[in-house]
Amino acid sequence: MEDRVRVTGRGTWGLIATLLGGLLGGGCASDFWLLPLEDDGSTMAVDLGRVRLSQAAASARARDAASAPSPGGGWWSELGAWPDAGVGDAGGVSAADATRGRALTTDARVREPRATGDVIFTEWMQDPSVTSDKDGEWVELYNPDFERAVTLRGCILHDGGLDRHTIEKELSVAPRGFAVLAASAGALGEQRPPPGYVYSGFALSNSADELLLSCGGQVIDAVVYGGGRGFPSTPGASVSLDPAALDARANDQGQRWCAATSVYRRGAEGQGDRGTPGALNDHCAGAAGR
Repeated sequence: MEDRVRVTGRGTWGLIATLLGGLLGGGCASDFWLLPLEDDGSTMAVDLGRVRLSQAAASARARDAASAPSPGGGWWSELGAWPDAGVGDAGGVSAADATRGRALTTDARVREPRATGDVIFTEWMQDPSVTSDKDGEWVELYNPDFERAVTLRGCILHDGGLDRHTIEKELSVAPRGFAVLAASAGALGEQRPPPGYVYSGFALSNSADELLLSCGGQVIDAVVYGGGRGFPSTPGASVSLDPAALDARANDQGQRWCAATSVYRRGAEGQGDRGTPGALNDHCAGAAGR
């Protein structure tokens, strides 16, 4: 590939390449390649020879592998990356859907959710303050698999009543990655990448409701909130699962959730909607071990 750039294994990228080399069985990678996945170069891939990862996936794996200093304010700000890309095979990362906020995967490593917990709900916005509910609602899904992406095409987002939407377009969730599905393309505002998918026929009650994802006739995850179950309900703040509770059993428990504190969208008068759509959630104080 003529437009790739060879980079010596120094600084932050060098640390990432070294850690990835150990994780993936490739040894210490002293040099590696950066490959552009978008025409403007905003998304890059790391080519370690045996396995190629997107910039975001590389930073996520390196961050999991060691507690390293955070130059320039942390991995995400240092690398300018969003967790929106997946692992490619030796042939590289396919950019068939290379748009911000969407997962990049290769077909060989994509599977369909089959069992409970293959994909889980980790966050949702039921009552935005900057915009209307019909324009600002969204849900976030997480793939806990370390190795393989999942495709949600054909899966059904629904509640226990009449709300129901079949995901009709390709939507992949990278290994240990997130996907945001929203009521409108502008639900996340201008400061965040757009949602990976826009649904219709599904809405979230501000008081009590159900969130279900079914694939191939199997309920993959279900969360029932409200009705005294201990889930938070704060206007302008998403309902956010503690990062220590990323599994299908823990996310059934209202005490493992809290109101988000990070602002992702600001209004004209300084108010803002809080949440972390498409990224790791805020820590919930006092939620650990419950």
